[in-house]
Amino acid sequence: MNGLVFLSLLAVAMGQLFPFFPWGSQGDRIHGYHFVYHDNNDLLVIRNSDSCYLVEISADLRNDMHHKDTREKIEDQLYKQIKNNEGISQGNHDEIRDKYHDRLDSFLCVRHQTFHLVYQAPA
Repeated sequence: MNGLVFLSLLAVAMGQLFPFFPWGSQGDRIHGYHFVYHDNNDLLVIRNSDSCYLVEISADLRNDMHHKDTREKIEDQLYKQIKNNEGISQGNHDEIRDKYHDRLDSFLCVRHQTFHLVYQAPA
């Protein structure tokens, strides 16, 4: 039993000290929003304490999401869109599960309002 408690605490500590995503995801934080890119289904999940935004990544943006500088520019633009309420439409949790078939996405958006967000490149 002590071993199980120790392993659980170790896993929590490792998650805090080494925040990486071995299943093909990359994560960033901007002003209380957590950005997690799932390259296995070209989906960017953006969430804060009460909302979850899903952004489908087009083939044009796919390569940019793998490079820190271009990914951060895209994330900054999406953050501005959220703040300005641009390109956002209502979604729901069942839609996430049925459309994307990704348990991690479903888990990330549990008990959050769910929205679709369409990336609009800056002019």
